[in-house]
Amino acid sequence: MLKKQSIRSNMTISRNGKIINKDEMIEISQDFTELEEAKFRKMLQQGGTIKMRGSIYEIKRTEKY
Repeated sequence: MLKKQSIRSNMTISRNGKIINKDEMIEISQDFTELEEAKFRKMLQQGGTIKMRGSIYEIKRTEKY
């Protein structure tokens, strides 16, 4: 399961085109397998798009200067 610290404030996560907040993502991640969670954590680090369990997650990172 993901923790609040895993999802930083400079990230925007959308599921099937709808932006979701940290709490929703943490709730969804409770059902992830270890492999799915590892893949999702990798995407949190680098951003991008991943399809898991029939949903498309898009992670966008905004750099702070």
